[in-house]
Amino acid sequence: MRTLLLHIAGGYSLRETVVLAKSSGIADVSDVALLKRLRRAEEWFKALAGALFRESGMSIPRCAKQVRMRLVDGTIVKEPGKTGSQWRFHYSLQILTSNSRSFKLLPVNGEGVGESFEHFPVNKNDCVIGDRGYSTARGIRYITDQQGHVIVRVNTAALKFHPYLGAPFDLLKAIGSLSVFGQLQEWSVVIPCPDSGHIEGGVCAIRKSEHAIQLALKKLRREASKKQKILQPETLEYAQYVIVFTTPSSHQFSGS
Repeated sequence: MRTLLLHIAGGYSLRETVVLAKSSGIADVSDVALLKRLRRAEEWFKALAGALFRESGMSIPRCAKQVRMRLVDGTIVKEPGKTGSQWRFHYSLQILTSNSRSFKLLPVNGEGVGESFEHFPVNKNDCVIGDRGYSTARGIRYITDQQGHVIVRVNTAALKFHPYLGAPFDLLKAIGSLSVFGQLQEWSVVIPCPDSGHIEGGVCAIRKSEHAIQLALKKLRREASKKQKILQPETLEYAQYVIVFTTPSSHQFSGS
């Protein structure tokens, strides 16, 4: 398992993996043999991932069993060799089963190759979960137009929220009321769309632990120093919370 995880989680090529495994005294196997073992281990790793999911205490509410929970993400992959080309790999996995629903391979550079919900086919009652890179009104509208649902980490620079039913809403002011680790709050909002109309949903925020806050602030300051940028006060404030936008109704998924 450790040898396979060097390749799967460590990002090493098959050849690099067998060299590292042999030098570390873990295993002595060829790259071809490792590939064969990796193919046979698919169901085993799915079972391990499912067990870890259940062990964490997370579960899908019974009232939402008809909803297919999907994770989407993207990464950069490189062809073997020093001059190997790089590609952007977009993929979707279904929670619990870990089955691949779809994937797309695109160039690293160019228009329309970045992270976007629009890269994935969506069916009615799919609930698509994405990180900040997918936090755009256009991408969210694409999901809702297919009668799907969205849970996405909020990029405060990209998503703007408007009042819902006339009630004023200020995200920065709202999250300021969460002063204790683990404190959670939800607000009903709408996202204006560039073309027309709006998307109804909710913003859910939870305050991080002090340790997680310090790690987030350290990362922000390191990146700002590297890019020679000045951090805005609101950026430092937002870093203290996990904030997501959701379109599923509250009877399907509560914030907790």
